[in-house]
Amino acid sequence: MSYLKVLRAKAGYGRKKVIEGLNFQAEKGKITLVVGPNGSGKSTLAMIIAGLLRLSEGSILLNGEDITHLVAEERARRGISLVPERRHLFSEMSVKENLLMGGIYLPTLQVEKEIKKVYRLFPVLKMRTHQIAGTLSGGEQQMLTIARALICNPEVLILDEPCRGISYKLIEKILRVLLYLKEKGTTIILIEQNAEVMEIADYAYAMQVGRVIARGKPQKVLSQKNIKTLFFE
Repeated sequence: MSYLKVLRAKAGYGRKKVIEGLNFQAEKGKITLVVGPNGSGKSTLAMIIAGLLRLSEGSILLNGEDITHLVAEERARRGISLVPERRHLFSEMSVKENLLMGGIYLPTLQVEKEIKKVYRLFPVLKMRTHQIAGTLSGGEQQMLTIARALICNPEVLILDEPCRGISYKLIEKILRVLLYLKEKGTTIILIEQNAEVMEIADYAYAMQVGRVIARGKPQKVLSQKNIKTLFFE
């Protein structure tokens, strides 16, 4: 049974429609990959799931519950967490302060417990705990963005191009964390174009101009000639 479903979704910005009649689902404890060129609606899909953008039509179900009309805060309380594209850290605040912001809806003692957990996943952040986030390297900032999203111990983790512009060594570390979260039963929605990252996915969707044009096992989807030509050549 799918843990999260997006049904006949339509959304956009003002009069501009970005996704039209989109159907999407993600299974619990699986990594669902979303690929597509710029402007295909991938980030818009992430935003409607997280509650940062309203649907004009359609619905979103989380574990059978209709969450279509819940605001982002309520979705976060139900376990949906987004790692946005381009990081969006509080650059003038320390690493620890950024992590505290990730647990803004949680009791203080629980937040401290979750911070200890993410420090075990990303030891370099523990070393940088008092460092100002804006002075971290690009890869460290990305790790901090992911760690902040994990503070609320999400049931659904959405990552929008988490490995863009960082070194292969750091990509490997992020992949290990994602596989660990998968083993714990976290539902992961991964928007990514990096071939190394795609290999860990269980299922894939290919999008173009706000619509799904292919779905299935990642190897099958990504081997289709039209997909390869459109996205990777």
